[in-house]
Amino acid sequence: MQLTRDIVNGFRYQVAVNTEGQRVLVEVVKWTYKGGKESVRSYFKSLNRSNKKYKDIFNNEQRKLLESEVSPIVDVDAAFKDYDISLLYAILQNFCGLEEPNSRVWTSPGTGERLEHLIYILKEQRNDISHKKVVQQMSDKRVEEKLQWLKHLLWKILQTACTFAGKRLHNARNVMLTVNSNFRRLMMKVREPLDSKDFALLPQLQDEIRVFRETIMEKVKEDSRQELHDLYPHLWDVTLALWLCLELKMRPRLSFTSLIVKEDMIWPLPAQQQPRIISHKDLLQVRRRDGHQPEVLIISGEGGMGKTSLMKFMIQSWVENPSQITGLQDISHLVFFQLRGSNVCSLRDMLKNLFPKTLQESGVKTEYFQELFMTFPAVFLLDGYDEVNKKSKKLVVDLLNMTNMRIIISTRPGCLKELTQLMQTKKRVLVVEMKGISKEDCAVYVENALSENVHDPLRRSEMRNNILTNLENLNTEKNELNVPLTMKLLTVREILAPDRSSTNIYEDLTMLMMGKTEERLIVKGIQEAEDKIKEYHEFQKKIALRGLKRREHNLWPETVKEMKAKCRSLNLPYEEMLAGFLTSKRSREGLTVVQTWSFPHNRFQEHWAADYLATKFAALASPQPPDENEIPSSEEMSVLNPNKNPLLEIYFNGPQEARQLVHEEGCRQRDLLIDLSCKALRLLPSAKESLKKKLTLAVVSLLLYSEGPLPATDTKRNRICQFLRASGNSPCVAEVCEKVLQRHCL
Repeated sequence: MQLTRDIVNGFRYQVAVNTEGQRVLVEVVKWTYKGGKESVRSYFKSLNRSNKKYKDIFNNEQRKLLESEVSPIVDVDAAFKDYDISLLYAILQNFCGLEEPNSRVWTSPGTGERLEHLIYILKEQRNDISHKKVVQQMSDKRVEEKLQWLKHLLWKILQTACTFAGKRLHNARNVMLTVNSNFRRLMMKVREPLDSKDFALLPQLQDEIRVFRETIMEKVKEDSRQELHDLYPHLWDVTLALWLCLELKMRPRLSFTSLIVKEDMIWPLPAQQQPRIISHKDLLQVRRRDGHQPEVLIISGEGGMGKTSLMKFMIQSWVENPSQITGLQDISHLVFFQLRGSNVCSLRDMLKNLFPKTLQESGVKTEYFQELFMTFPAVFLLDGYDEVNKKSKKLVVDLLNMTNMRIIISTRPGCLKELTQLMQTKKRVLVVEMKGISKEDCAVYVENALSENVHDPLRRSEMRNNILTNLENLNTEKNELNVPLTMKLLTVREILAPDRSSTNIYEDLTMLMMGKTEERLIVKGIQEAEDKIKEYHEFQKKIALRGLKRREHNLWPETVKEMKAKCRSLNLPYEEMLAGFLTSKRSREGLTVVQTWSFPHNRFQEHWAADYLATKFAALASPQPPDENEIPSSEEMSVLNPNKNPLLEIYFNGPQEARQLVHEEGCRQRDLLIDLSCKALRLLPSAKESLKKKLTLAVVSLLLYSEGPLPATDTKRNRICQFLRASGNSPCVAEVCEKVLQRHCL
């Protein structure tokens, strides 16, 4: 088909009906929809109508689209924007308070300017265009007349809908301003196609295309940079304790200090060489020992070492003062993305997620936007690989397959080997390890944290001294470096509860959470709030243990459902209970907004899980002293014989899980068992020496059946020694381990 001007005019009218007609109906649905924030599918169910009725209203494609919205709660401002005119018409007929679909008001010309009939006319225009196999040809005069008629129809729909919905007329005018602007764009010049006799014009056309591409590239580059600049101020503040007090915040630029970053080589260093000390200011410039700059920099560190704070410091510096990090000023886009809880599985989806405004205003397709973005000197900051799900792991793999791309990715040591192996086959990798804050920088860190929350200098000085004193009391091993999270939590405790100064900071803050939650419940008139909160928290500690075992960092929907059910059984409002102990965030999945709940930090999840182990073990263990000869057999372990080992009943959810943990899951699960058991030992009363020995024996019994690459005896010995080291060489642990090693591993 030859592309004539009349055919182009026909295309213009099609675009006007489909895009601007859809835009207007979206607004009408938003003004009149009776389902509130419920999705269409969820609202239909609440009306108790039959499935047959649902199929009568929506065709197969429409049902697929509606049922793809996993959340029953929607963002009304965005929920309908991707529905076509046909689906919007079905929603207007059935869920917006208009006349019944079989009413003559919709189709009868005699109804005049009734909203139903005006909408019907627009829908018929759309159907007339869709059902024709060829584009209707229109002269310049004819297309101007049709567009003028369509503009009048859309205005009448908006005007009438405002009256029907009780909206002010300026709502209709605002929409119509956009419609009029888009109509004017439609009538702008469209380049006629070249034919064979225009060969001499090809160089001119190529120059125009080059200039046009460069113009789009610069526009996209500048707009996407600005979109990140607008977004990051909402992300970089580090909230000290959102679950306790929303106002307690630290800006990374003020609170960040010189973290000690040690190079962690993939292969052992020669005897004379030592790991390099790398300043965080030089992360973008650091080179591998072979002289190459790494394409992927992996930042490893235990929980609470400041990996996320480092990345937030980098994005704040990129926006406000790039000179704070060498080379940052040369990066056009510093892209920060949280892997934790993300459902994004490709670079294309990430760009759509981060740059919706640029994509919409540029008018380019996502594929072309990605192609342009790949030409920018960008660095991707990916936070929390140790907390990824399958989708976010696909995102990492997709990014690794891209050329000309630099990545900085953070993880806990437990996932370092897996991540390094994934990266090494595709990119040049360098691994660095975060070690903490030096002693001399602790006072500066605390002062900066307090300066944003305590304005009286005398009180701030007193609080700083208290925090540093408490830090010394906590630091029993007298390490040279301090954990940033610990210092942050000490600051929170000093601000909110200056009378507390125990060595168990997590327990102190847990008690604060419980106290704040109780205050809110008492205001609501809840009786026996204290006892109910304690019972709820015991249940939550069991959830924490299960979540660690199955890597449930963001709570799964079924877990949230369980917690809500527990609240209902105690006659407690679940909104108050979940918000009292957990943090939440809202994210978009397609057209829906999903709320995700998670623990305040992995360290809190670990503390609560260990507390659950300690409490349950103290209740189940017999009072008799432990007998190191009574190590259960593998058969007794696999059937969960709690008489032989109380930890079996507490830690495992059935015999199958017990067998998998000690024989199949490998070192990650064994390391988790050791870590939580050591934390549980420290939570047991100091006077209960025999109880601590029984727990030690229970853990050692499980470790005896751990499999590994070493011969059986070496494996058992290594596992038990690992447990002893993790306990800080606790005397009671050492005593039990020595006896077990002598009798079972020699």
